[in-house]
Amino acid sequence: MRSLPVPKKAGRWLFGDKAFERGEVTLVANAIETDKYGFSESNRRKIREKLGISGDALVVGHVGRFQVQKNHEAILRIFHEIQRKEPAARLCLIGDGELKEQIQEQAKKAGVLDKIILREYVRTWAVLKRHGCFPVSFFI
Repeated sequence: MRSLPVPKKAGRWLFGDKAFERGEVTLVANAIETDKYGFSESNRRKIREKLGISGDALVVGHVGRFQVQKNHEAILRIFHEIQRKEPAARLCLIGDGELKEQIQEQAKKAGVLDKIILREYVRTWAVLKRHGCFPVSFFI
Protein backbone atom coordinates (compact mmCIF):
# COMPACT_ATOMS: atom_id res chain seq x y z
CA MET A 1 0.00 0.00 0.00
CA ARG A 2 1.33 3.45 -0.93
CA SER A 3 0.38 6.54 1.05
CA LEU A 4 0.71 10.17 0.02
CA PRO A 5 1.21 12.44 3.03
CA VAL A 6 2.32 16.07 2.90
CA PRO A 7 4.78 17.13 4.29
CA LYS A 8 7.57 14.65 5.02
CA LYS A 9 7.44 15.20 8.78
CA ALA A 10 3.70 14.44 8.81
CA GLY A 11 4.27 11.28 6.77
CA ARG A 12 6.97 10.04 9.11
CA TRP A 13 4.74 10.73 12.11
CA LEU A 14 1.73 9.03 10.54
CA PHE A 15 3.37 6.00 8.88
CA GLY A 16 6.69 5.70 10.71
CA ASP A 17 10.31 5.72 9.61
CA LYS A 18 10.25 2.06 8.61
CA ALA A 19 7.52 2.65 6.03
CA PHE A 20 9.71 5.35 4.47
CA GLU A 21 12.74 3.05 4.49
CA ARG A 22 10.75 0.29 2.78
CA GLY A 23 9.55 2.73 0.10
CA GLU A 24 5.92 2.40 1.12
CA VAL A 25 5.39 6.15 1.35
CA THR A 26 5.53 8.58 -1.56
CA LEU A 27 5.80 12.28 -0.86
CA VAL A 28 3.75 14.68 -2.95
CA ALA A 29 4.80 18.32 -3.07
CA ASN A 30 2.20 20.80 -1.87
CA ALA A 31 0.55 22.37 -4.92
CA ILE A 32 -0.25 25.58 -3.06
CA GLU A 33 2.36 28.32 -3.10
CA THR A 34 2.25 28.85 0.65
CA ASP A 35 4.51 31.92 0.58
CA LYS A 36 1.74 33.82 -1.22
CA TYR A 37 -0.61 33.25 1.68
CA GLY A 38 1.66 33.78 4.65
CA PHE A 39 0.72 36.13 7.43
CA SER A 40 1.14 39.84 6.76
CA GLU A 41 0.40 42.30 9.56
CA SER A 42 -0.15 45.15 7.09
CA ASN A 43 -2.62 43.12 4.98
CA ARG A 44 -4.40 41.99 8.12
CA ARG A 45 -4.74 45.57 9.31
CA LYS A 46 -6.06 46.78 5.92
CA ILE A 47 -8.65 44.01 5.64
CA ARG A 48 -9.83 44.49 9.23
CA GLU A 49 -10.16 48.25 8.74
CA LYS A 50 -12.17 47.69 5.57
CA LEU A 51 -14.54 45.37 7.44
CA GLY A 52 -14.71 47.44 10.62
CA ILE A 53 -13.04 44.83 12.83
CA SER A 54 -10.86 45.98 15.71
CA GLY A 55 -7.24 44.88 15.59
CA ASP A 56 -7.44 42.67 18.66
CA ALA A 57 -10.80 41.01 17.94
CA LEU A 58 -10.87 37.26 17.41
CA VAL A 59 -12.22 36.47 13.93
CA VAL A 60 -13.59 32.99 13.34
CA GLY A 61 -13.98 32.16 9.66
CA HIS A 62 -15.70 29.49 7.64
CA VAL A 63 -15.72 29.00 3.88
CA GLY A 64 -18.37 26.66 2.55
CA ARG A 65 -21.70 26.46 0.85
CA PHE A 66 -24.71 26.99 3.07
CA GLN A 67 -26.02 23.43 3.09
CA VAL A 68 -26.82 20.92 5.81
CA GLN A 69 -23.52 19.06 5.41
CA LYS A 70 -21.52 22.13 6.46
CA ASN A 71 -23.39 22.37 9.77
CA HIS A 72 -23.66 26.15 10.05
CA GLU A 73 -26.06 25.66 12.96
CA ALA A 74 -23.18 24.24 15.01
CA ILE A 75 -20.95 27.09 13.91
CA LEU A 76 -23.57 29.56 15.19
CA ARG A 77 -23.92 27.73 18.53
CA ILE A 78 -20.18 27.69 19.01
CA PHE A 79 -19.82 31.32 18.00
CA HIS A 80 -22.56 32.27 20.46
CA GLU A 81 -20.45 30.68 23.22
CA ILE A 82 -17.33 32.45 21.96
CA GLN A 83 -19.24 35.74 22.10
CA ARG A 84 -19.94 35.24 25.78
CA LYS A 85 -16.20 35.15 26.52
CA GLU A 86 -14.98 37.40 23.70
CA PRO A 87 -17.61 40.10 23.04
CA ALA A 88 -15.47 41.73 20.33
CA ALA A 89 -15.23 38.46 18.35
CA ARG A 90 -16.57 38.32 14.81
CA LEU A 91 -17.70 35.42 12.65
CA CYS A 92 -16.95 35.55 8.93
CA LEU A 93 -19.06 33.19 6.83
CA ILE A 94 -18.05 32.97 3.20
CA GLY A 95 -20.23 31.13 0.71
CA ASP A 96 -23.63 30.79 -0.88
CA GLY A 97 -26.33 28.19 -0.76
CA GLU A 98 -29.90 27.28 -0.09
CA LEU A 99 -29.68 27.70 3.71
CA LYS A 100 -28.01 31.12 3.81
CA GLU A 101 -31.20 33.04 4.66
CA GLN A 102 -32.17 30.46 7.28
CA ILE A 103 -28.75 30.77 8.94
CA GLN A 104 -29.06 34.56 8.91
CA GLU A 105 -32.44 34.27 10.63
CA GLN A 106 -31.02 31.90 13.26
CA ALA A 107 -28.16 34.34 13.88
CA LYS A 108 -30.67 37.14 14.31
CA LYS A 109 -32.67 35.11 16.85
CA ALA A 110 -29.45 34.26 18.73
CA GLY A 111 -28.57 37.96 18.86
CA VAL A 112 -25.29 37.60 16.95
CA LEU A 113 -26.23 38.71 13.43
CA ASP A 114 -24.56 42.09 13.96
CA LYS A 115 -21.33 40.22 14.82
CA ILE A 116 -21.32 38.20 11.60
CA ILE A 117 -19.72 39.17 8.32
CA LEU A 118 -21.42 37.41 5.42
CA ARG A 119 -19.65 37.33 2.08
CA GLU A 120 -20.17 35.45 -1.13
CA TYR A 121 -17.54 32.94 -2.14
CA VAL A 122 -14.37 34.45 -3.57
CA ARG A 123 -11.61 32.60 -5.40
CA THR A 124 -8.76 33.84 -3.31
CA TRP A 125 -6.94 32.53 -0.29
CA ALA A 126 -6.02 36.06 0.76
CA VAL A 127 -9.31 36.16 2.64
CA LEU A 128 -7.96 33.59 5.07
CA LYS A 129 -5.31 35.99 6.34
CA ARG A 130 -7.80 37.96 8.42
CA HIS A 131 -8.96 35.06 10.59
CA GLY A 132 -7.61 34.14 13.98
CA CYS A 133 -9.41 30.80 13.94
CA PHE A 134 -10.58 28.92 10.89
CA PRO A 135 -12.67 25.79 11.46
CA VAL A 136 -12.61 23.68 8.32
CA SER A 137 -15.48 21.33 9.16
CA PHE A 138 -17.88 20.72 12.00
CA PHE A 139 -19.13 17.28 12.90
CA ILE A 140 -21.09 17.98 16.05
